[in-house]
Amino acid sequence: MIFFHEIGSSFVIPQGFENLDLDFRSSYLLNLSLDLIEKADLFVLIGLNTRLELPLLNLRLRKGFLYANSLIISFGYLTTLTYQYFQQGNNLNAVFKFLNGKSYVSKCLIGSKFPIIFVGTNSFKHFAYNSFARQCYSLNKYSNLFSETGWFGLNFIDSRISLAASRDLSLQYCGLNNLPLLQNSFIYLCGVERLDFLCTKDTFNFKIFQGHSGDSIAFSSDIIFPGCTFVEKESLYVSLEGKVQKTKFLLNAPSLARLDWKIVAGFRIFFF
Repeated sequence: MIFFHEIGSSFVIPQGFENLDLDFRSSYLLNLSLDLIEKADLFVLIGLNTRLELPLLNLRLRKGFLYANSLIISFGYLTTLTYQYFQQGNNLNAVFKFLNGKSYVSKCLIGSKFPIIFVGTNSFKHFAYNSFARQCYSLNKYSNLFSETGWFGLNFIDSRISLAASRDLSLQYCGLNNLPLLQNSFIYLCGVERLDFLCTKDTFNFKIFQGHSGDSIAFSSDIIFPGCTFVEKESLYVSLEGKVQKTKFLLNAPSLARLDWKIVAGFRIFFF
């Protein structure tokens, strides 16, 4: 990022929707270990499809249902899970009724000893994070959502695990919000999967794509720097629990593909 600022770039924007408080890791990571999750007797899912987005977490919920007879309640997605659950609505009114203590789920939360609430971060596209989090924390007044023994039952989680490390670095998306780019723009797309800005026909935009997805964005770029996939390089990742994990490469990259840092280092030679 420092390199692109040195060559005169006005914006360096990490991709992905962000509306989170990055000052504390509890705002975007799992606050309980996967082993403790099986101990819970109540699961509340808000805007989250665990079977599709987080299969490992979905397995823990299934074990809790089978062996601990846990109650599972979902707001949002109408889907088929691998265990019995109760759908309580697919709109914001149902969620706010739950937060205000005016629904059946609120009564279950009061009687639960180890409740857990999972909130999908995609839900923050429809309402502000700060106000919603404030209402969630107020549930502690009449429930066991937080305890002095270390139980932290409120979890804001994202299925895009690759964003956890960037959030640890306080990289927050500021976005162009579908605004048109300025004329004669130089665009460097590093691992971008979708564009949220407009490229008008009467402007000249020189685009360089770096990555391995090979979708329409890559084919519409002027230059392509082929990168390596996660099975073709050694990398460090931050897991859903906030643990740093190292991966080893399994396959050799194709002849023209290079590691990301080597591409940027080679590209920098032309400017310095």
